[in-house]
Amino acid sequence: MRYVSWKEAIAECLVTAIRDQLADPRIRATLPQDMLVPAPAVVTLASQLNYPKVVDAWRDAQRELVTNSTGALRAACVLLETVCKHVLSECGEAVPSTPTLPNLYKAAERELKMNNDEKTLATGLRSVVDGIAHGRSHLSNAHGAGPQDLAPSTTHAELAVTASGALAVHFMRLLSERSRTGKKG
Repeated sequence: MRYVSWKEAIAECLVTAIRDQLADPRIRATLPQDMLVPAPAVVTLASQLNYPKVVDAWRDAQRELVTNSTGALRAACVLLETVCKHVLSECGEAVPSTPTLPNLYKAAERELKMNNDEKTLATGLRSVVDGIAHGRSHLSNAHGAGPQDLAPSTTHAELAVTASGALAVHFMRLLSERSRTGKKG
């Protein structure tokens, strides 16, 4: 058993109380507007491309970060899946028969016709995608939770949501540039 100082115990109690309060829809409705609005880059690009489901997925991920780290991991995955499905739809391509995040990401990446430098960077980003997919399957609430399952730390969940937001913005920017230049997949 790990020793917990009185300061850590108080901090854990406060965080738990805040999460419990924020889980109540009546309390969430009283949050300041800047906490309810998604990151401007996600909103701007999703609005330009007319992707309201992407904005909704980002809002879900942000809300879950405040209230539920396991749900935030699931929401990070959903955000990327949503963006990839929009990219595929925009390019006139079908969703893969096994629509896992890694498969969706690879299919969308292919359609965006990246240059060599972008492909090199994308190779590393696939590791991030695999990590987010792994977190969804093994640490989130996507498949339920058993009594022995560990919950991810808030820091872990924040990393997954931040990374998924950055990847979502990157894909939407590539798609927006492609639409502006008239390139077809």
